[in-house]
Parts: sequence; C-alpha cells; structure tokens
Amino acid sequence: MASTFSKVRNKPSPRRSRWFASPSVHWDLRYLGWGSRFYSVNPTLCKRAQGWSYQIVKHGTPILILKGEKLAATMGSLFIFGPDFPHGWTDSPDHRSELLTWIWKTPPRSPQCRPPSDGFLKYTLRSGMLRQIERIHAACRQEVSFPDEFTPLALERLRLEMDILMSRFKQPAMPALTASKRIDLAICWMRENLSTRRPVTFLCDYLQMSSGALERLFMARIGEAPSSYFHRLKMKRAAEMLKQDGMMVKEVAYSLGYTHANDFSRAFRAFQTRKSRLVK
Repeated sequence: MASTFSKVRNKPSPRRSRWFASPSVHWDLRYLGWGSRFYSVNPTLCKRAQGWSYQIVKHGTPILILKGEKLAATMGSLFIFGPDFPHGWTDSPDHRSELLTWIWKTPPRSPQCRPPSDGFLKYTLRSGMLRQIERIHAACRQEVSFPDEFTPLALERLRLEMDILMSRFKQPAMPALTASKRIDLAICWMRENLSTRRPVTFLCDYLQMSSGALERLFMARIGEAPSSYFHRLKMKRAAEMLKQDGMMVKEVAYSLGYTHANDFSRAFRAFQTRKSRLVK
C-alpha cells in the first residue's frame, strides 16, 4: 500500500498550486486546484475537464469563458460543470483571482446538484457556506498530501458533505428550535418513554437543556412542572391499559417502570383521588 500512496504524494509547484492523482491510483478525486491565478496573463483554454468539475471563486472577479459567451463571476460563485461542457477562465488586466477546484471521476451524489453532462450549475454562496467549502477543500488537500488506506473513504465523506450543502442551498433554511418545538419534542419523548424512572434527567440530556431551563419552559407553556406532567401522562396510560381485557395490575406496573406492583397501585389510587377532587 505504501508504494501506491507514494505515487500521489506530488507536492504542488510553487508557481501553480495544484494536485492531481496518478493514473495508477483509482480514487474518485482526480484533481485539486487552489491559490492565486492571473488569468489575464495565463488564461485557461475553453475545454472539457476530465470529469465533474467543482470550481468556487474565493477571491477576485474572474471571467468564465463558456460556449461563445463570457460570464462574470464574483467571490462566492460556485460552478459545477459536467464532463462534456467546455469552459475556461480569463480576467481583466492586472487582476488576481483565487479559485478552489475539484475534479471528480463520477457525477455528484445528489440529483439536486448534478448538472447534465453537457451543462453546468451556478450558485452564489453566503459567507458562512463559503467558509464551509473552504474547510472541505483544505481537508481534501490534507488527505491527498498524507494518504493512507482510509483516504478514499475520507474523500467520499468530504464530497458527500459538499453535495449536501449544495443540495440544500435553495431550500428554505431549517427552522430554529423554538420553545413550542421544544415542548412538542419533550411531550413526544415522554409518551415514548413512560417507563423511564428519571424522566427529567434523560429529557434534559435529549433536549440538551438544564433542568432549570426545562422547568421554566414547562411552567411558561403548560403551567405544570415536567415531572408532574410526565406522571400525569403515565397515569393516563395506566388507566387505558387497565381497561383492556385480561390486563393485570402487575403487568401494567412493570410495563410503566415500577419495580413493585404495590407502588404502582398506591400511585394510581392517589392520582385518581386527586383527579376526582379537581372534577368536584
């Protein structure tokens, strides 16, 4: 394995920051490019890439050469080109640009970010997404500079992460975890975990909240402490189970987390008594 990996450990030229895979190495990633470019002095020809090309403008305003036309790009512009779509780059005189480039042998994993083989997709990324893409490119450079037997899997994971970002780009942002949503999640968890003996502790861990914050949330939204609300759900479920034919008290007690049936019976009677008083 060491001899195979040594074939791809080609350090970038100081004049052109890039990495390309040796033909003998059968990775999906074939090429990485980064660093400053003066496309006005050294434009790239309008030609097809040897695979599916992802290119993002990190700095500058380079000009993309397409079929018979030119397209101005700005910082945060990301392009995904099919292997049959010729393209190149030029720039205004004395302008410097910086692009991050990947070329993969196979198409994007998600149909949402997969152009036709003879077409392309364009995105304009927000600064937060641009930083995530920069991080992914840096991780890819790290993997190919010091490869081991896990590098192909690591590169696939990084590509999936990037494709997911692109696929979700035009979708509405994920909603914030509001107080109402937290309450919904808490009640759903309670209903599914009625046999839990320390519900507040585990619920705090599930929601990643302190016990004090959970208490305030329940009191503000429901007017009842979480432990009290959980107990009420448990007793309501117990009443439903006891109405079922053939269901014994001991079975109900054990299914709801009680070690002794007598403990359950006392708790259930006390709950029913309080309930009757509230009705009166």
